[in-house]
Amino acid sequence: MTRRPFYLLMVGGLLLFLLFIFFIPRPAPVPKDQAGGENPTTPSFDPAAQFSQSCASCHGADLAGNPAVGAPKLTGLTLTPEEIANIAANGKGSMPPGMFTGPEEDRLALAKWILEHK
Repeated sequence: MTRRPFYLLMVGGLLLFLLFIFFIPRPAPVPKDQAGGENPTTPSFDPAAQFSQSCASCHGADLAGNPAVGAPKLTGLTLTPEEIANIAANGKGSMPPGMFTGPEEDRLALAKWILEHK
């Protein structure tokens, strides 16, 4: 039987590696609300910017609508903010569902912004 110092070094290194992995203390996990995790509400939601990004391509920047694509005008509406928020989430007519994917509070803020523009 011959001595193989390389194997001895390899086994010793592996043991040291395993000791470091299992016995070095790890920091405690930080709760998600303290770690800057996702917040369900957007504190700086801008309805005008959201409309420009998501809605104006069909409904027009002036909310006048576009009959060619089936997008009605959004001025002079008799709907409630909740009804408009529901349409933004679920679609209606030629508008497909899921056009606005933000939280309900942001959908309502956008709906109120639309109703303010008569």
